[in-house]
Amino acid sequence: TLSLNRLTLADRTKILDSQFSAYSYKSGFEPKKVRLAGAGWCTAAADPSAEYLQIDLQNFYKIEIIVTKGTSSSWVKSYYLDYSFNGADWTQAKIRDERRTLSGNFDSSTPQYHFFEKPIEARLLKIIPEEWEGDFLCLRFDFLGCQFDPCESCDSAVSYCNETTSWTCKCSEGLEMDDGVCKDKCRSCNASTYCDKTTDWNCTCIEGYEMDDGQCK
Repeated sequence: TLSLNRLTLADRTKILDSQFSAYSYKSGFEPKKVRLAGAGWCTAAADPSAEYLQIDLQNFYKIEIIVTKGTSSSWVKSYYLDYSFNGADWTQAKIRDERRTLSGNFDSSTPQYHFFEKPIEARLLKIIPEEWEGDFLCLRFDFLGCQFDPCESCDSAVSYCNETTSWTCKCSEGLEMDDGVCKDKCRSCNASTYCDKTTDWNCTCIEGYEMDDGQCK
């Protein structure tokens, strides 16, 4: 059994109430109450095609374990978990790279855990209920994970972090990725050529030479 103080959402100083949102919710069962120690999140109208709960973690996490519980009289029997870096591109979480639908709970009080062999990396989480038991669709949720910097591996001397969409290392101007390393685009230029920075760093023949079969002659 996981200790509640090890779970991420249990720490209200890290994950604020304002970072939770949902398609709908009942009064008294707002999205922020989805924490395991809370009353739970319950939808206002159980419409599985539309209902979801989203958490903007505002930092990047490697998530190893997720856990769900029901409320006093309702629980989610199965659900989907989507995750994203930017809120526009979403990936479907799977267990053992096979099952996209995650098994939920069979009663109101027993926690259900899922362990990821390879931690999922996310800044946003979206829980999409599929089946539930009870008069209303209700859920409690948390996860165990740690923060990480997706740009930590970027070498500032030759690359930068693309923080607008993918948070991946991109080669600086004039460089290109070659076998995982940023290298000079003009590294193939020889004494009969010069690097033309106006045409995407192509090797251009110097005065008195012309290109013939890929070589300056």
